[in-house]
Amino acid sequence: MLTSSFPSVNLSHKPTPLERLDNLSDDYQTNIWIKRDDCTGLAFGGNKSRQLEYYIGHAKSLGADTLLTTGAIQSNHVRMTVAAARKTNMDVEVQLEHRVDRDQVEYHESGNPFLVKIMGAKIHYYAVGEDEDGADQAMIDRAEVLKAEGKNPYVIPLSNANTPYGALGYVEAAEETLQQLESMGIQPERFIVPTGSASTHAGFLLGLRACGCQIPVQGICVRRDAASQKKRVITKIQSVSKLMNL
Repeated sequence: MLTSSFPSVNLSHKPTPLERLDNLSDDYQTNIWIKRDDCTGLAFGGNKSRQLEYYIGHAKSLGADTLLTTGAIQSNHVRMTVAAARKTNMDVEVQLEHRVDRDQVEYHESGNPFLVKIMGAKIHYYAVGEDEDGADQAMIDRAEVLKAEGKNPYVIPLSNANTPYGALGYVEAAEETLQQLESMGIQPERFIVPTGSASTHAGFLLGLRACGCQIPVQGICVRRDAASQKKRVITKIQSVSKLMNL
C-alpha cells in the first residue's frame, strides 16, 4: 500500500461498497457507479473519516492528547473529528466559523452543532467566515494556551499552507477503488469527485497516478470558482507528493 509507512488509526469500515446507480444509468443510457463513502461508519459516515485516520495517526505519533480543528457551523468535518477524538480517547476542541449569514436558531443549534455538543467537545467561535489563515491561527493560539496548561495539542488545519496528512486517506482510497474495479471487471471512462478543501480530490488523483492509472478525474467544487480551486488542488498535490517522496 502506498501509504503503509505513515502512522494511522482505524476509524472506517473499508472497503466501502462500489455500487451501480441503476435508475440513473438507465435514464442516461450509461453506466454510473458510486463509491459509497457515506458507509465509512464513523458518526453517520462520510469521506472525512479516511482523512482523520492519518491526521490522528500523525497526532498519536507525536504524543498528542487533544485535537483542535475548525470549520463551518454545520461542518461534517468538525462532527467527525469530535467522534474520532472520542473513539481514540483524545480530548477535543472545535472552532465554528460563521460562513453563512443565517441567524436561525435551528441552523446554529441543530444537526452537526447538536451532535458536537452531545459528544462533549469544547466549542469556540470565529466570526469571520472565509479567512482560513486567520481561523487556523486562532486554533494555533488556543493550542499555545493548552500547552501552558500541560496539554499536548494537535491542530488539524484548514488552510492550504499546511501539510495535508488527511489527503493520504484518499491516496489509499484510490488504491482500494482500483482493486474493486479490477475485481468487478469495470473500466470507467472518468472519475468525478467533490472538491472543497481539496484533500479528497488531490489524494485520489495522486493515488491513481501513483498506481499508473491515467483515467481523468473531474472535480465538482463546492466553494470556489474553477480557476481558484484548480490552483488549490495543484498545491495540495504538490504537498502530498513531497510528503510521500513521489
